[in-house]
Order: sequence, then structure tokens, then C-alpha cells
Amino acid sequence: MNTDVLFEPIQVGNVELKNRIAMSPMNMGYTGPEGFTSEQSNAWYAGKNTLYHFRYI
Repeated sequence: MNTDVLFEPIQVGNVELKNRIAMSPMNMGYTGPEGFTSEQSNAWYAGKNTLYHFRYI
């Protein structure tokens, strides 16, 4: 199976994405008292932003 297309840019509406790999939004309960992102949630998402976490089936 050729997966090269995953790393090609794609136009979605008026936004051009660098590649076709996406992660759905998730809420880990790390928001601040007003519901905004916190340093803890930023660190969690930054840790998920690696190819280590992606698996090819």
C-alpha cells in the first residue's frame, strides 16, 4: 500500500494543509477554570504531535 499521498499538501476550503494526517479533537480535562487551554493541555497535545504515535495498518 502506497502511503506517500498522506504527506502531500491538500487544499480544504481556503486553507492549505501541509499533509493529510490529522488528529481529532480530544478533551483530556486539562482546561483552566474558564474553559480555555492550559499549559498542561498544550504539553499533552505537543507530546502527541510526533510520528511515533501514528501507526500504519
